Formats: sequence, structure tokens, C-alpha cells
Amino acid sequence: LIETTGTDTDLTVNNLTLTGGAATGVGATGGAISAAGTLTVIDSHLYGNSVSSPTSSFLDRSKGGAIYAAGALLIQGTKLEDSSATNGRGGAIYAGRKSLNGRTIENSTVSGNATTGANMGGGGIFARGTAEISGTSITGNSTIGASSPGGGIRGATVVITDSELSGNATKGEN
Repeated sequence: LIETTGTDTDLTVNNLTLTGGAATGVGATGGAISAAGTLTVIDSHLYGNSVSSPTSSFLDRSKGGAIYAAGALLIQGTKLEDSSATNGRGGAIYAGRKSLNGRTIENSTVSGNATTGANMGGGGIFARGTAEISGTSITGNSTIGASSPGGGIRGATVVITDSELSGNATKGEN
């Protein structure tokens, strides 16, 4: 797990593979990366990471199976695959409330990620504020649980261009 705690901290991950990371416990964040400040991920592969919380209450849920980003976020040319958030939001990516703008995902793959638990969502991506996604494949992601929308993406404002969205699913009563 890579973690930054200061909101004025910048982290750049370039050409790195992160797999098997796990964050557990009440309010767990970022199975592979948990960043309080600006996060840039370039030409990397994050797969098989997870976050898990024992409860799904509002303040206790887990966030970001692979990536939790509280600040600005830029992802380019990166694969985010087969990660999960149990009793959480954002199977691959959780872009938090503090990063209201400046979240961009370009020329990447978000595939096979999942969230479980009631009132969660964002099997692939959970984004607060505005997110811009271009040239990205978002496929085969899922949410499982009552009132958990957004098998591929759950977000406030999402602008998507030149991308593929397919095979994403929401399973449960909504």
C-alpha cells in the first residue's frame, strides 16, 4: 500500500504494477494507493486489490478497491482490474469529496471490479464532483447490494468521450 496523508502532498506513480494490496477495517481506503493530495498514475497496472469494512454505515464504509484519491486525480494509460470494495464504494477508484474538480481518466481500462453492500455503488468508479473520462474502456464492473447504482460509474457529474462502456451491472434491489 502506498499512502500519503498531507493534502499538500503530490504523488506520481509511473510504470508500476500494484497487486494484492488490501486495506481492512472501519472506513478503510485505497487497497493499493490512498492519497490525500494530488495523485497521478501513468502507464501502470493495478489489479487484485481490495478494501473492506465490517459495516456499511455512512462514515464507516470502505472506499477505493485500488485507488482512493481525496485530491486531484489524473490517470493515463493505466489498467485497473479485478479489484473490490466490500461494504464500500468504488471497486477500482474512489475520487473523494475534496477533489471536486481535476479528476481525469484517459486512455485506460477499468474492468472486472466490484462493490458489495447496501447503499454503495460505483463498481468501477465512484466520483464526487466532476470527472472527465476519455479513450477509456469501462467493462464488466458490478455492484451487488440494495440501492447500489452504477455498475460501471457512479458520479455527480461525469463527462465521457470516445470511450467504451459495456457489460457493467447492478445486482440487487434499487
